[in-house]
Amino acid sequence: MNNQFIHFFILFPVVLIVEIEQISAQVSEQELIRIEAKLDSISTAYNIPSIGYSVVTSDGILKSGAVGFANVEMELPAGPQTVYRVGSVTKSFIALGILSLVEEALLSLDDPLSELVPELDIKNRWESQSPVLLKHLLEHTAGFRDIYLKEYAVDVDTYIPPLDEIVQRHPEYWISRWEPGTRHAYSNCGYTLLGLIIEKTTGMPYEDYLNQIILDPVGMVNSDFRGRDHAHLAYSYDGNGNLQTPFPLMEHPAGYLHTTPEDMGKFVQWMLNKTVINGEPLISEELFRKMERPLSIIGADERMVGYGLGKITIFANGNRGLGHTGGLDHYFSNYNYFEEAGVGFYYTLTHMSMDAYREINTLFYDYLLPDKESLPPYQLYEFPEELTGWYTKGSYRIELLKIVDELFNPMKIYLDGDTLRLSTLTGISKTISHEGDNYFRLVDEPLPSMWLGKYGDKTVLSSSHRGLDWYYERGGFLQVMWKTILFAVSLLWIFVALIGSIGIYSYKLIRRKERGFLHTGAFIYQVLAGFVLLITMYLSMQLQDLHVIASMNATTGLIAISSGLLPIMILLGLISTFRNSTLFSLKGRWIIYGTYGAWIILLIILFSYGLIPLVTWIN
Repeated sequence: MNNQFIHFFILFPVVLIVEIEQISAQVSEQELIRIEAKLDSISTAYNIPSIGYSVVTSDGILKSGAVGFANVEMELPAGPQTVYRVGSVTKSFIALGILSLVEEALLSLDDPLSELVPELDIKNRWESQSPVLLKHLLEHTAGFRDIYLKEYAVDVDTYIPPLDEIVQRHPEYWISRWEPGTRHAYSNCGYTLLGLIIEKTTGMPYEDYLNQIILDPVGMVNSDFRGRDHAHLAYSYDGNGNLQTPFPLMEHPAGYLHTTPEDMGKFVQWMLNKTVINGEPLISEELFRKMERPLSIIGADERMVGYGLGKITIFANGNRGLGHTGGLDHYFSNYNYFEEAGVGFYYTLTHMSMDAYREINTLFYDYLLPDKESLPPYQLYEFPEELTGWYTKGSYRIELLKIVDELFNPMKIYLDGDTLRLSTLTGISKTISHEGDNYFRLVDEPLPSMWLGKYGDKTVLSSSHRGLDWYYERGGFLQVMWKTILFAVSLLWIFVALIGSIGIYSYKLIRRKERGFLHTGAFIYQVLAGFVLLITMYLSMQLQDLHVIASMNATTGLIAISSGLLPIMILLGLISTFRNSTLFSLKGRWIIYGTYGAWIILLIILFSYGLIPLVTWIN
């Protein structure tokens, strides 16, 4: 058996050409060889130690394998049975576990959480008319926040308690921030709760139940949900090539599957066959189809695509597919399957690179999928003018990034001649086609992914599509932009004043002129605060590693200290300004007051978002 494995790894296997009846597409042995060669070159180009992958049809695995090393230091080559951590790909398995129980009538998608987990104190001020339902957890529409960043920096030897204890650790996780079933916001803690619901319903650990209904029947013999110390694990590496310790995950139902390219190939084939094995499906086709579309955001119905029950819609070369991505500890994984084309793929990287992710997706799409050039024609029915205008984002994942969503992601919907467009401050610009009623699609995609219209007394844009997981509310320009404008103007004023002050001080120092107020705290504290702000911004931009961000260390500690010093410096500077106001000319007085006013506005905004002090390891 070992000799067979060695020959399988060293030599390219003979792969049958599979004819797919729907499209009559073929993936030849030579194309599979070229795919692996391209993956090898991508691995080298982006410094990715290993890429595991599978290519499948509904009839079987065409190729599973890996390029690179599972362990660079030991020069241990990766192969089709190398184990990878696939992160949130786990969510598709959890969702299938829940739907299996729905199939058996042990659960309903419309079961309220207050009945499923009555011991959990769920705070939902809309409870009477909009309780949190089981399907809301599956679709990330319960309104719950995501887990704290510190949960990604758990020590290797940390005790992982039972799920019923884990979900009680942070009561603040179970607060609906908006009406449940209306907005999509990704929440790992929701899937942790789904794991507990599986355990409460079946009377067994969720891992054992998923083994019983998925891993064992599908033949995923080298996969498990507890694989911290797996002997065949491929190690991940950071951008500097440093080996990363495989940390445990407290919220493990959300992303702790350990699996191999070969096993994931079997899973993707199973998805292409709608969970049927030996003529028996795990779930009915009706339930399987419900996984493919959103059920509970505003506007959700069979016409709109987006995040479904543990799956995400993908469009590639005009083809519609389903799948899920996952990222954990520098691993990055993705599986896609395209039912009409009859093909699918999976891959995992051991260094997270979004550029490599996009390039690998394009590689598989171009080799495996037909190019459907005919998209539906652009349409623009009579478009109500009251739907155009400025919109502000009203859903967010974690508190730390709420400022980004609200200040830097305002959106404008407008008519450009006969073309309807939307654009954001961050550079997203899309042409959208009106597909009737309140449904809209991106012009380069075949199906609607957005709903735009009145919801109660608000005009909203609703979507959970990948890359468009938006909920926006319409408002006037100043209503939407006032905070963004104040933030930008204050920041600009501060830096212009900082540069100007340094210039004036340098000029007077060189010319040996009287420096007057430049020797007072009014000037000194302002300049120091400017430098501290620059240092804080610089250090924050250097944070790339999630474990560094989520833990207390020299960098995050310095960020917390420096950001905490800002209001103290400004307060001391203001006191000095009032004490030495006679040293200023009238013009200079207004400039210095204006600068401190800008500082106060900036600090109030940052404080309102919980960023003063900026303590990354507790958010």
